[in-house]
Amino acid sequence: MRDEDAEESRIPFGFVEPELVVNDAVQIIPDATLYHFGILTSNVHMAWMRTVCGCLKSDYRYLKDIVYNNFPWPDPSDSQKATIEKTAQAIPCLWRESRTSGSVEGLAS
Repeated sequence: MRDEDAEESRIPFGFVEPELVVNDAVQIIPDATLYHFGILTSNVHMAWMRTVCGCLKSDYRYLKDIVYNNFPWPDPSDSQKATIEKTAQAIPCLWRESRTSGSVEGLAS
């Protein structure tokens, strides 16, 4: 992911239709689930990203080989995974709401 302001504390993630063709500035995760989305939008993953992610000028450069592939993915119980997925279901709604309020802090904790 390119062109993210380094002052922004979050990299945006979302779901797209399978027919969508993306350019080289977009990373995709085929067959991603709500669990993946919940982890990727979590404060833990965002802290990891800010720590290991490269920068081009002052913009974060999210590289799969450095950030995603080396992320220490948790091994949750079924109950924990269900909680992550339930929380992740609300995140797209919260992101839309944040666009009007101007704040995303604390939305994907």
